[in-house]
Amino acid sequence: DEVSREHDAFLLDPGLGPMTYLTADGRVLLDFRTWWGDEVKEATEDEAIGALVVGARKTGIARLLDLIPAAPEGGRECPGCRGERLASPVPGMKKFICNECMGRGWVV
Repeated sequence: DEVSREHDAFLLDPGLGPMTYLTADGRVLLDFRTWWGDEVKEATEDEAIGALVVGARKTGIARLLDLIPAAPEGGRECPGCRGERLASPVPGMKKFICNECMGRGWVV
């Protein structure tokens, strides 16, 4: 599509929200045009990490998780998701990006 060609990007998630892309130079782009008519914008760090987690799950490309920074010195496994990056708001419900670590799998 247009964003893929214009930004040399791979579609991570056509999903329920902005379409998300990973560019060849490692940026994550969010395409809000179909939702709010806004432009394509570069994701914040939290948005990018969430997009990589969701993209890995949806595409089956687990190596996308390698792009997420490792825990810094003093970091520890996230208590909310136990390092799984996804957590359920209520036991037994579908898992979403963990609100405590934003998909990193660790906290400081």
